[in-house]
Amino acid sequence: MRESKKYKTKIPKEYTFKEWKNENDELHRVDGPAFEDSNKNYKWYLNGKHHRIGGPAIIYGKYEEFWLDGIKYSKEEYDKIIKNLKKL
Repeated sequence: MRESKKYKTKIPKEYTFKEWKNENDELHRVDGPAFEDSNKNYKWYLNGKHHRIGGPAIIYGKYEEFWLDGIKYSKEEYDKIIKNLKKL
């Protein structure tokens, strides 16, 4: 009779999230993501629109999206816009 191997299983944590909203009940935060969860997903919003200067506005693990004032850009487009903003 063969002895079975013991395996350690990792029990997932309970899913939790935090949201920051403005007085109009829109997702909004100036100094960090307006949404973050226990899976380490983050979303930056300004007055209900995806928006972030200085990095991706949506981060899901290694997946990233770049947004400014509710408009989605490729990383290349985003970098070009930010570079031009710094010239001002």
